[in-house]
Amino acid sequence: MLMLRTGEIKQRIGVLTIVSKKVFFEEEEIELKYDSITEILDKFSDEDSCAYEMITPEIAYLVRENILFSDPVKCIIKPQSQLDLLAIRDVLKGA
Repeated sequence: MLMLRTGEIKQRIGVLTIVSKKVFFEEEEIELKYDSITEILDKFSDEDSCAYEMITPEIAYLVRENILFSDPVKCIIKPQSQLDLLAIRDVLKGA
């Protein structure tokens, strides 16, 4: 299961190195950058969750792709599951 989820996450963020992915955020079209996405995921190399000040297009994309979960009450993001946390760490090791 870990290998499968690692491959899925690697695919979802790896595609950003090949094509420019645009998402609608607050009624504006925003282009996502691979480096911005990995910068957010990098926070989970040592932590299980991290605080945010506001939702960014990158965080919204990772939540929409079911990689991260956003808790708006506590203003934290964390991986959807323990399996996702381990998969994110595997992806970061290979990046």
